Amino acid sequence: MRRGWLLAVFLTAAGTHGIDALSSPAEAATVKALSVGQLAERSTLIFIGTVERQSSRFVAEQNHVVTDTVFRVEQVVKGEKHQTSFALTQLGGRVGAGLHQRATHVPGYARFNAGERVMLFLEPTTTGRLVPTGLAQGKYRLKADPASGRTMAYRDLDGLHVMGRGPVVHLMGAPQNPNRLTLQQLLAIARGERPTTPVPLRAPIVELPAPHAGHGEVER
Repeated sequence: MRRGWLLAVFLTAAGTHGIDALSSPAEAATVKALSVGQLAERSTLIFIGTVERQSSRFVAEQNHVVTDTVFRVEQVVKGEKHQTSFALTQLGGRVGAGLHQRATHVPGYARFNAGERVMLFLEPTTTGRLVPTGLAQGKYRLKADPASGRTMAYRDLDGLHVMGRGPVVHLMGAPQNPNRLTLQQLLAIARGERPTTPVPLRAPIVELPAPHAGHGEVER
């Protein structure tokens, strides 16, 4: 179990046809909400890269399936600057077929597809292995917006129950939706800079006290 942000992972087992599950799809991992700035602070490696290949394998000693994902690193935002590739091993996946099929499902983990371009935040476990920071919170999928031509960063938090999200405060230039922002904004926040692409700000709603009887008019 990974430090404080992983508050709960529900463990169940489905024993038919050799399929082992750490959780049913209806369950979710409960985690502490992390802002982009907090993700960057907790992470020892942040990079932009593309998934080159992915494969799953059964680990007999632990009786579960793991998936290995290899990334081609194009830009290191934080960490070893000369790193050109990164291999991530995560619990979960499916191997075999029919009666010999084995699968392990873990809710809330970051999922990847071959050819997918991502910006990934990674933190060390107690054993020193790097894993996505805050489970799926640490993965942003990058995709070009045909309308604006800008590269957008999207985050999918399916399978996560996020706890402790505070009130939303909109600062000048800060994105209003941390799950959808431009790559330029994401990079600026990860580097501790003020985002350079401004976004519309909503005027604050100020509630004024109702006037007392006989004092409803204001002298100008």
